[in-house]
Amino acid sequence: MKIRYAKKSDIKIGVDLGAVMWAESSFISSDYSKEKLYKWADSLIDDENGFVAVAVDDNDILFGMYLGCLEQHFFGNDIYARDYLWFVEPSKRGGMAAVKLVKKFEEWAKEKGATELRPGISTGVYMDKIKGLYERLGYEHVGYLFKKQIEKEA
Repeated sequence: MKIRYAKKSDIKIGVDLGAVMWAESSFISSDYSKEKLYKWADSLIDDENGFVAVAVDDNDILFGMYLGCLEQHFFGNDIYARDYLWFVEPSKRGGMAAVKLVKKFEEWAKEKGATELRPGISTGVYMDKIKGLYERLGYEHVGYLFKKQIEKEA
């Protein structure tokens, strides 16, 4: 297993793997557009402020990914790194891939001059386990994320 930056040739399998993440997450009630994701991932790979790393097996088959970006706080000029998604295929969980993906993100953010990292948990999946993992990696729990579905009128 190794962690590397994503290549354009990884996009299709990454989008397919993303569908697995979407299906087990709190986002299941939202649509999943592969076409939109192909374009978004393509631009994120090219973006100097974008981060796309993948976990691959010994045959270079993608089974995990971490996507993020650099942003400036709305209230000041400090740059921080945030995640878009962090996912490891269910059959590959329990190893070191998840931790190594986070570490790669941390290294990238530091090299880019970020002053802090602000990942979140928005999928609703394994929240306590993920929170515990982040805390073991030195992260501080600083907030919550809420969801409320808007009912469509008949």
